[in-house]
Amino acid sequence: MDLMRKLLELFEQSSSLDYTSIAQIWLRLNEPSLAATTLSKLIAEGVEQNDKLLEAYQIGFDLADTASQEFLGKVIEALPVEEEVKAEEPSPLQALKEILSGEKSIRLYLEFLSKNNHSDLLLLKNIKVSPVGLHD
Repeated sequence: MDLMRKLLELFEQSSSLDYTSIAQIWLRLNEPSLAATTLSKLIAEGVEQNDKLLEAYQIGFDLADTASQEFLGKVIEALPVEEEVKAEEPSPLQALKEILSGEKSIRLYLEFLSKNNHSDLLLLKNIKVSPVGLHD
């Protein structure tokens, strides 16, 4: 574990931060608080620099794909709490929480599948109700 912490320090001191690798180290060290701190910082910086916000979202998607539910839950809990405001678009922090919870990925997958569904529904219906069986 000391080697991983040293590796994390080296990655964080690099001039071009590789957040994908850093996120994998957070997972190995089981440090959701480090992930939450870095993601909060990126969200705050994202208000002025859109690329920081995009990095936070990408890290969120990477973590949602690779981390355990327990780890993700702890990251979400460690993120700052903000007042709920009725708005059309979620705040960047709320969007990040949706990504980490898996809600956003599921919604995007369903949207993709429904847009790319090129099935002949009439044909499927006729096959379903056809009296002809598959037996000899």
